[in-house]
Amino acid sequence: MVYQSAILPILAQIPRSPLEAIRGNMLGAGSLQYDNRTSDGKGSGNARYAMTMAASALNYLTMLCETVYAAFKPSKLHPYPNP
Repeated sequence: MVYQSAILPILAQIPRSPLEAIRGNMLGAGSLQYDNRTSDGKGSGNARYAMTMAASALNYLTMLCETVYAAFKPSKLHPYPNP
């Protein structure tokens, strides 16, 4: 529950279309990763959103980046093939 209360205000700022895409991609091939962890194992700082798909999905990921995730381009979001 601690994470939910920390994340919800951020999620409220994201428009519905990208939020639904993020939710769907998280259920399929997505993850949130923390680079930093506290001594008790909890993530701290910014989380990194990642989707891992086959190289054959590169066109799909490129389309997502150019449309649904376009607002996040300043965060250096970019698709690349995962061999």
